[in-house]
Amino acid sequence: MRKKEKLSLIVSTYRSEQYLPQFFVNILGLKEFFDLEVIIIMNDPTLGETKCIQRMVLNYIYETNLLKKINIIKIDREKLYFSWNRGLKIATNEFVLITNIDDYVYPKAISNIITEMKKNKNVIIGSGPIDSLSKNKFSLSQQQDQTIQDEYMCCIGGAFVFKKNNLTRNMFFNTKYSIVGDYEFQLQAMKRNGKIFFNKKSIGIYRNFQTGLSTSKGVTLTIEQQLVYLENGIYEKLIVNTRLLLICANIVKIMPIIFEINNVEDDFSIKKIFYGFYLLLKTITYHFLTRIFKS
Repeated sequence: MRKKEKLSLIVSTYRSEQYLPQFFVNILGLKEFFDLEVIIIMNDPTLGETKCIQRMVLNYIYETNLLKKINIIKIDREKLYFSWNRGLKIATNEFVLITNIDDYVYPKAISNIITEMKKNKNVIIGSGPIDSLSKNKFSLSQQQDQTIQDEYMCCIGGAFVFKKNNLTRNMFFNTKYSIVGDYEFQLQAMKRNGKIFFNKKSIGIYRNFQTGLSTSKGVTLTIEQQLVYLENGIYEKLIVNTRLLLICANIVKIMPIIFEINNVEDDFSIKKIFYGFYLLLKTITYHFLTRIFKS
C-alpha cells in the first residue's frame, strides 16, 4: 500500500454554517489521499456553527480515526490573513493546503500538485484554476498551461498548497491586507527565489451563494493591488494617478543632476531640499493610496 503524503489543511470560518457539511465531506475525500491534519480557525462562531462542527466531528471524523488530528480554535473575529498565519504557526507538516470554507478541492488534483512540488525543490507554492458554482449557474475557470511560474504577475488564487521548509522559514501573510494578501505572499516567495506551480486543470470549485464569501470588493481590491505594486516596484501595473505622482517624485529626485549640482559642500543643502521633495511626493503617493484604502 502506498504511503500517504502528510498534509496540513488550514481553513478559517465566519458565518459559514451552510458550507460546513460539504467541507467535512471534502475532508473525508482528502483523507483517502493524505495523512491529514485539519486546523479550523473559527472566527466569532455562532451557536449554529459550533453545533454543526460538533455534529460533523461525531458523525464523520470519529469513525475515521481523524479526531486526534483535528485542531479547532475559537477566537474573536479577525482578518482572514491573521487566521491563516495562526494556522501556519501550528501546522506540523511540510505541505500545507490553505482553502476558503466555501471551496471544494479535488483530492487528486492536490496530490498531483504536491507531486510536482516534490520534483522541483524551488517550487514552494502550488495552485490552479477553480471553477465557480453559484445558485444559478456553474462557471468553468479559464484554463491555463501547466507550468512553473517565475513571473511577478502570476496570481495563485484562493486555494493553494504551501511548502514549509528552510526557504520559507518565518514566511507569513501580510496582515495589513484584507484581499490581496495571498498575492503579496506569492511575491515574498519570489523574493526568496521560490517558484509557483500552476496546474493546467481545475483543482476544485467554490460555491458563491452570497456576498461576503469569495466576492471581492472592487475598490478595496484595486487600492490594495496598488499598494502591493508600489511597495514591490511593479510600476507597470500602477494606475494613471499613482504613476503621475511617482513620475513627479522621480523628476524632483533628478533635479540636482539637471542643474548640475555636485557634491560640493555649499550645494549640499540644495541637494537635500530636492531629495526632501522627492521623499515628500513618495509619501504623498503612499498616503494617497492608504487613505483611500482605510476609508
